[in-house]
Amino acid sequence: MIEALPVEKKLKVVFMGPANSIHTARWVNALHGRGVDVTVLSLASDYDSSRSISSEIQIIYLASHSRRFKPYVAGLAARRLMRSQNCDVVNAHYISTYGIIASITGKRPLLLSAWGSDVYDYPLR
Repeated sequence: MIEALPVEKKLKVVFMGPANSIHTARWVNALHGRGVDVTVLSLASDYDSSRSISSEIQIIYLASHSRRFKPYVAGLAARRLMRSQNCDVVNAHYISTYGIIASITGKRPLLLSAWGSDVYDYPLR
């Protein structure tokens, strides 16, 4: 009798970062190319007009009309949205914006990735 082989579960990652950044595009396209199910959460102000992210990857844009409290307002919207996202890990890039948004969602495990200006510019503001 032939037994069915176990089906491997596809890793699901919610990637939070600016969709219009070439760094975000490279990360998510590479993950997708390796078989990872990736969803991008990005601020609407970081809209990817060049569509450098694969069309097979879902991008969800978070609106925030508050300039001063943008990460906090977007974080509340992301929290509601993340209730429906059954993901294995959240990877937030750019701690001073997307890290705040990701922390407000309460989703774990959470991987934070610092970018240069997180370390060099933001602490001085």
